Amino acid sequence: MADINDQDLHDSTLLDAWVRRVTLGDPMPWDPLGPPWDELPQRPGIPPDRAARSHLDTVLALRRDRIATARECLPIVLNEEWEHRYAEHDLTALGAA
Repeated sequence: MADINDQDLHDSTLLDAWVRRVTLGDPMPWDPLGPPWDELPQRPGIPPDRAARSHLDTVLALRRDRIATARECLPIVLNEEWEHRYAEHDLTALGAA
C-alpha cells in the first residue's frame, strides 16, 4: 500500500508533466524526488529511482511548489480557452472536414 510520501511524490510528478512540461514548455521539469511511471524507459533528466525516499517536509514543500505553479497556470489556460473558444473552432473545423 502506498504511503502519503508516495502519493505526494506521484502527484508532483503528474504536475511536473502536465503543468511544467506541457503548459510551461519546460523540457525537463521533473524533480529528482519524483518517481517515474512504471512503463517509462530510462531517459536523461527523469529520476530513475522509484524507491527513493525523502523527509516528509521536503516532499510536502515540493508538492506545495507544484500546486502553486498549477494555480498560477490554470487561470491563464482557462481564460485563453474561454476568450478564444479553441474547442468550438476545432469542432467547427472537424465538422466541415
